[in-house]
Amino acid sequence: MMKRLNYYKLLWKSFWFNIHYLPLKQAIKIPIFIYNPIFISKSGSLKIEGTIKRGMIHLGKYSCPIYNRGIKWENKGTIIFKGNCHIGNESFISVGRNGVLTIGNNVANTGKLRIICAKEIIIDENNRLGWETLIMDTSFHPLFDRDKKTFFPAIRPIHIGANNWLGLQCVVMPGANTPDHCIFGLRSIITRNAEIESYCVHGGNPLHIIR
Repeated sequence: MMKRLNYYKLLWKSFWFNIHYLPLKQAIKIPIFIYNPIFISKSGSLKIEGTIKRGMIHLGKYSCPIYNRGIKWENKGTIIFKGNCHIGNESFISVGRNGVLTIGNNVANTGKLRIICAKEIIIDENNRLGWETLIMDTSFHPLFDRDKKTFFPAIRPIHIGANNWLGLQCVVMPGANTPDHCIFGLRSIITRNAEIESYCVHGGNPLHIIR
């Protein structure tokens, strides 16, 4: 009985979340299941491209027992899903007013994913994002070049190619651009100047090819 009751609660919360963001024909199919959400902002927009199926997107699903339940949600910009997606528990999604977050088909994370999007983050299809992955396209603090009398940009777009696997506690920094078919080991720091090659395992800081 408790499992059934919890399922009905999930459907009810998810239904209103879908109604808030999606056209009615899409929303009534409940393509997005959201688990124990903490809403900071829902003022932005959300779109799903492609075939709509019930439960194709899971946000905050309890998948990893070492983390707390639920998801924190702050969407002031635009979020686009291009297919199935699984984001695990104790995750945080933040998209600013001018931000566009695009997540491709078959993207999965087990727990504690952090995405902070001020301008543009693209995550292509078939990606696996390990525990405590942090992806942020802003450093929040622009630095001033006294000689050139100008600021270094604090915000740079991020593009994660298809078929990437990011291990535990990887950090993707502003301006990072990864090709398809890459693996990044534990605590890799992926920056815009990193040398990254397809079909290679990368790791460390500075990032380098392991094999």
